[in-house]
Amino acid sequence: MKSLKVWVSIVAISLFMALALAGCGGGGSGGGTTIITPTAPSAPTGVGATGGSGQVKVNWAPVSGAASYNVYYSTTAGVTKSSPVVPVLGGAATSYTLQNLPSATKYYFAVTAVNSSSLESPLSVEVSATTNASGPADLQATPADTAVGLSWTAVANATGYTVYRGLAADAITAVPYATTTSGTTTYNDNNPANVVNGTTYFYKVTATVGGVESSPSYIVSAIPSTSPAPANPIGVTATGLSTSQIRVLWDAVPNAVSYNVYRASLPGVNISTATKTSVTAPTVSYLDPNPNNSTFYYVVTAVDANNHESAVSHEVVGLPALFTDTMVSGKTIVYTESGGTDTLTVGCSNGGSATYSGKLNGTNTSGTGTWDTIGGNLNLTLPNGTTATFVWDVVSLSDVTNIAVTFTNFASGGTQEVGFVSIH
Repeated sequence: MKSLKVWVSIVAISLFMALALAGCGGGGSGGGTTIITPTAPSAPTGVGATGGSGQVKVNWAPVSGAASYNVYYSTTAGVTKSSPVVPVLGGAATSYTLQNLPSATKYYFAVTAVNSSSLESPLSVEVSATTNASGPADLQATPADTAVGLSWTAVANATGYTVYRGLAADAITAVPYATTTSGTTTYNDNNPANVVNGTTYFYKVTATVGGVESSPSYIVSAIPSTSPAPANPIGVTATGLSTSQIRVLWDAVPNAVSYNVYRASLPGVNISTATKTSVTAPTVSYLDPNPNNSTFYYVVTAVDANNHESAVSHEVVGLPALFTDTMVSGKTIVYTESGGTDTLTVGCSNGGSATYSGKLNGTNTSGTGTWDTIGGNLNLTLPNGTTATFVWDVVSLSDVTNIAVTFTNFASGGTQEVGFVSIH
């Protein structure tokens, strides 16, 4: 009898639970609690890639529900999710520029979307683009009677050069004006039908490397005349020597008896409003006082014995020797060399110590390096493919005049200086 009571009780309880579930819509197809399984977002569409000077910009259309994107890339076709990848934060992001790439190199890309549950979409369609070489440096225009002579620095592996000309800096024709063969780094624009004395002509030059046209050189100008002005100065540099001095250097110009150095606080130096300082030849340098630890922009002109002033040089920027933290904070560096590791070097000019913090592939990293002798270094090893965002939150130094931040073996070789960190 006792067993029968237990059995009846179990049946009653079961019947009650069944009725309760039925009343709540459970126990059948009538509804109840629904478990939603997160799904990955759709693959990005509208993906494209555009090559530039040592860089490629990848763009895509935004994906609904995306919290971030992954840009996969390779130098061979057939990009997969095991290819090198750059994460791009923000669901509203629609582009990323991969920088510091070797010139005349073809890259292949595919993009995925990632939602807040870290679920990743399939790969987008694969696209490709080729990087351009940098344009010729030190373009110089020498005016003469119904002629303008051009010269420039050779570009490695160039098979030829293209000259473009116009009557204004912003109106240089997109149609090539002339071409030269490999090894020829000069052009004489001397056709009387095309060159008129007293007219200002503007020029730029590109190189062809690996069948791809480089980025253009900077633009120069010249006015042909029976009594022409000197050529524009080339080889212009501006280097911060301290918080109170910037040194401007340039190459000597034939027939120049003096030079004018123009300085402005904003890019796009206008010589009619810029601060002007004259330097007597043969001096080809100027030490500019910089009491406010400011950044300045410079152009240089040459002046001959007849007081004819040349066209301006290309513009250079002079940075103070000691940068502020914000000038290097948040810098994102992507390593793209085919193998090996890179080294971040923080070098002090005197003994001291520096505290750094940053992120390596999203992981916080920090530490302190101490220098006992002049020229000591703090080194961080960065594996191939690392994406590193360094934030110099704290810099605590003793007896140090400046810190240079450089990357060795950066993007297939060489050293790239990122900047300086301020001293507190």
